[in-house]
Amino acid sequence: MLDQDADVGHVTCSEVQVDAPPALPTVVGVTGDVNSTAVGGSGPHVPSISGAAARSPLPLSPGAAYYAQAFGWPVVMAGDAVAAVCGTRLAAFTMPSGLGGEVNHLLKIHMLNAPVVELLTEAGRTLWVFLCEPRRSASPASSLTIHRVAHHGEGSTVLLPPTVGTTAGSPRWVDQPQFGMKVELPPWMSVFACIRRATLR
Repeated sequence: MLDQDADVGHVTCSEVQVDAPPALPTVVGVTGDVNSTAVGGSGPHVPSISGAAARSPLPLSPGAAYYAQAFGWPVVMAGDAVAAVCGTRLAAFTMPSGLGGEVNHLLKIHMLNAPVVELLTEAGRTLWVFLCEPRRSASPASSLTIHRVAHHGEGSTVLLPPTVGTTAGSPRWVDQPQFGMKVELPPWMSVFACIRRATLR
């Protein structure tokens, strides 16, 4: 099993990108106060909540309340959309779905399960979002944006499906957390290492 200090495919902590969290784009079928911007000039567009929504939180939907109560995830509403707030409880990596499939396969080989969300952007791109534990230590910067991978840490938000059982539409669960079960997010470094291995194939 991988751990936070794993060196998978000769990946070390010194290769981790630590850019400022990017803002995220409107996703097909999602309404609310959402903005968009490119990530590192070549990374993916990813959904995020603007400052206005964060400053004036709306009452949580039943699905959002379940994420908060059952899994302990910080969540907010943006119109009808549900979003997780990255920071002390979780982080996320976003990437094209093709690469995401390889990363998910590698995680499962190492007996790790990450909650994975699929998003369809207005540009017609399909992205996968991997939820993981927060990054535990600072590291020198190195870029994964050439592979259209973005890391979302402190201050970022990522859209979640409306409920834990949503497996159609956008956003939807590819690998959803189990209803009524405790969710153990995979270590940040383990997910990063699997991404690096997948991009080196």
